Amino acid sequence: VKNELCNTIDHLKVNNYTTFFIFSGVPIEQIKNEYEGFLHTSLLFLNNIREINVKIENPIITYVDTIYDSGEYKQKVVIDSNKKTEWRIYSKNDCSVVFPIVDGKISKLKLEDARIHAFLPTDDNTGLGILVNADFSTDPSRRHLIFDDNTNESIKKISSLYYSLFKKHIVKNDDESKLIIDALLPYFDIRLVHFTNNAYYKQFSICIKELSKSLSSIKLPPYWLNISDYSKMTETINCDCFNIVGFEAFLKFFDCKTESITEILNKVEDSNISIVGCAEIASYC
Repeated sequence: VKNELCNTIDHLKVNNYTTFFIFSGVPIEQIKNEYEGFLHTSLLFLNNIREINVKIENPIITYVDTIYDSGEYKQKVVIDSNKKTEWRIYSKNDCSVVFPIVDGKISKLKLEDARIHAFLPTDDNTGLGILVNADFSTDPSRRHLIFDDNTNESIKKISSLYYSLFKKHIVKNDDESKLIIDALLPYFDIRLVHFTNNAYYKQFSICIKELSKSLSSIKLPPYWLNISDYSKMTETINCDCFNIVGFEAFLKFFDCKTESITEILNKVEDSNISIVGCAEIASYC
């Protein structure tokens, strides 16, 4: 075995490899399963690694490349033998919020795919339709977060970046901003977060609640008035977002109140609303 190992190392040295890790007592099937479950997002935050080449039975080659850098965000592509994925990465204060790009558009990750990354992916999810990355503390397996001061500080940084993106795109009336808001929304009703055992969800909700004071001035459309006509009365929010499931509940978490009939009547003369809108207002009065 020693001679075989030395021959392998000599061969690798000839091919310019300089660093070797030798493990013993690990079942080969366990190693195979580990690499077959390799997540391609592992390369998104390892800035000094461009390619990973795993050779067991079937070679697995994964590489990452930055295809666009606007200064505000980077767009990266990750390619392996099975698929190609594209990602938009917003970074600030050593943390990142990441959106998948599908068919050229911002998309929303499934809950089980929305992993928290401590540079490498953990088994904990964000509860949102995005990936997040920061210098979180983890257990020795690097599978789960440890909620110490370092992790809590990282959650604050993530929350600040998240909130700045939410606040920026909630007022922009374009399709991409609506897709970004959809991906940022939690998969759970954040107003009920105190009923969950998930420590990350709880700490995240506390942080964004503290940041959200400026959002409390946003008004919600009354249930009796259609969104199209309500959007003609306000310029403070992209009203198309109210068609996203969970959006209104999320704003209520920030203590946003519903527009009163008095406020609606004060705005209606300056708004070119439809006959239907007029009828809805008259009916409610």
